[in-house]
Amino acid sequence: MRHFLPPFLALIVAVSSVAVRAQPNADADHAAFNALLAEKPPGTAKELGNERYLTWVAAQREKIAAAGLAFLDQHPADARRWDLAISLLGQPPLFVKRFGPDVETKGLAAAEIDEAAKAAWEARGDALRRTLLASPDATPVQKERMDWYFFARDFRATTAAKNKGEKFDYEPFRQRFRAYVATYGSLPAVTTRAADYLGALERALPGAG
Repeated sequence: MRHFLPPFLALIVAVSSVAVRAQPNADADHAAFNALLAEKPPGTAKELGNERYLTWVAAQREKIAAAGLAFLDQHPADARRWDLAISLLGQPPLFVKRFGPDVETKGLAAAEIDEAAKAAWEARGDALRRTLLASPDATPVQKERMDWYFFARDFRATTAAKNKGEKFDYEPFRQRFRAYVATYGSLPAVTTRAADYLGALERALPGAG
């Protein structure tokens, strides 16, 4: 069994402790972050095997996290920070502690996940999303993505509770969706979001959509 121990908690604490200050090398830091995003693995999972492929992805996601968090901390007024934040949040670390012996057949499902590190990352991600939503220089398109993230996540949690036989209530989502449309109704994404929401609601409560 191969052990893989990415120091996610140490990474988050270390980067968070960096003093917030303007840096003259914002362009270089931004380019370095984008270069990390653009890097490709040395082969596919089929070619490399799941363990080798996922090990590469996990290490690369760590690098992306470190570079992205450092940019946000060191260049807090940079006009590109919100697009970078969205890219960063879309490439979360894998939080793998170790791979099980059946990794080649089950892939990431065979990994033991560092739940504490994952929770710490998600908490920071939520704080970053809320900061973006409150920022006067974030665009409506950027804010829509963050608003929809919270809407979809809460909807999935409600559906999970329903499927486990726990208490659930879909009614608040009707009001939330009306508010969402009132805020973002002019954006092209709303049509797709409406289809996603109504389709999910219909699957959860047939006839409700």
